[in-house]
Amino acid sequence: MVNTLLITEDEALASELLDSTAGSSLKLVASKKAEFAEMENADIIIIDTRYSDTKSLLNKPVIGLSMNGDLAENKLTFYDDLIFTPIDLDQLNLRIKRLLLISTDRKEAADKIEIGDMLIDLESYEVKIENQLIILTYKEYELLKYLASHRGRAFDRQTILNQIWDYDYYGGTRTVDVHIRRLRAKLGTKYGSMIETVRQVGYRFAK
Repeated sequence: MVNTLLITEDEALASELLDSTAGSSLKLVASKKAEFAEMENADIIIIDTRYSDTKSLLNKPVIGLSMNGDLAENKLTFYDDLIFTPIDLDQLNLRIKRLLLISTDRKEAADKIEIGDMLIDLESYEVKIENQLIILTYKEYELLKYLASHRGRAFDRQTILNQIWDYDYYGGTRTVDVHIRRLRAKLGTKYGSMIETVRQVGYRFAK
């Protein structure tokens, strides 16, 4: 059975969806604020697009549920798919199956990034250099993974901030510089120097 987590502040909408899926192969867990354990156990997440707390969603396919079709442009890239009310349950099931297939294919095809003697394990969230574990914070790991996944491509600080810290972060782009400096130090001279500063732009991971 597919375990699907529904995140919404709308209790009426949650009740309606839960009732409509009774007896189907779809299991919905309604939550105003999902706990990490719930997210870990979910195969897919449906989130009300009006819900603002999206920082803790990790490595799960996400369907945005829009009540009126009105969605801010800066939120579009967060969702893997969108569905609008009134909800067609058959269509929702098809979208879920499609995203799960895509998610499985991606996981099997790209569960690690290897650059020389450095291994970034996308399943265990570990980084090793010459088989030695490098202790990184979650944000440092995500920053390294993001840059290493797009080798040779330069990103400005605001783009990096949006991707790693989400759109709701207000700490300013300076935090990117701080994390880059710490990450370089932990990776050592060889791999730390591969995180290049692009003047008047931001950063890139060398090819």
